[in-house]
Amino acid sequence: MRGLPARYEQEWGTEFWSFVDRALEPGIAVLDVGAGRRPTIPSTDRVAGLHYVGLDVSAEELEAAPAGSYDETVVADAERLMPELVGRFDLIVSWQALEHFRDLPSAAEVFYRYAREGGWFVACLSGRNAVFALGNRILPGAVGRQVVSRLMRRPIDSVFPAHYDHCTEGGLREAFSSWSEVHVVPLWRGADYFAPFPRMRSAYVRYEDWAIRRGYAGLATHYVVAARKGEQS
Repeated sequence: MRGLPARYEQEWGTEFWSFVDRALEPGIAVLDVGAGRRPTIPSTDRVAGLHYVGLDVSAEELEAAPAGSYDETVVADAERLMPELVGRFDLIVSWQALEHFRDLPSAAEVFYRYAREGGWFVACLSGRNAVFALGNRILPGAVGRQVVSRLMRRPIDSVFPAHYDHCTEGGLREAFSSWSEVHVVPLWRGADYFAPFPRMRSAYVRYEDWAIRRGYAGLATHYVVAARKGEQS
């Protein structure tokens, strides 16, 4: 984007897909958490023999997905263990869903149970201390949804309640501490939300640059978290 730092020139989601690509192989089983009507990996982009399972708290969201999106669907709260999913998945993905969980450490333990030995969990999520996240938490429910809808340029019916539990760099490391390998990548892309307001956008970029220089990863607007379940010796 014109006038913004070089990090804004990188395609959005690059860090997420770099981890996903490590795990994608023909014939593996994938669990998509919270994607609902928009599967994280479109059916047209999947490798041969992939078994793709969608898990969402809303049956309506899953049913609204394009035909052929899922080989199997599960309607459940992500923080509640479903015994039939234990030990089944080589890869678990989640795109912009973790910030909606009330208890992320509990969900991370559930995902650990669902993963096979050597399996990966990869997610992209909004940070607890992003400007839009602060507005979403501080303002009353309907008002907060309207603010997020405008800042993120999304239909208001696509903005769901968010709790941002453990959605910081340190919080994510704590939530996924039982996994054998954990990567947390802070992303700084908040200026996109101020595109209609050039002066505000410029001030915001200076704030982001200051936070990056200081190493304040807990202030990032988004994170990619990638965790691997260790193989038994």
